[in-house]
Amino acid sequence: MAQIKDLAILRDPRQLLRSRRSEDNHQQLIDTIGMQAEIEKVLHSGSDRQ
Repeated sequence: MAQIKDLAILRDPRQLLRSRRSEDNHQQLIDTIGMQAEIEKVLHSGSDRQ
């Protein structure tokens, strides 16, 4: 299976870029959601102290 996929990438190098880019976007989305959760935690703990 991997060989067939590699041949497709050789035929159309943009496929490789496209798949890599979507993985990066997915990771950025995960990171952003994680950051938002951290910020909310800090905000909630701050309001608890007041």
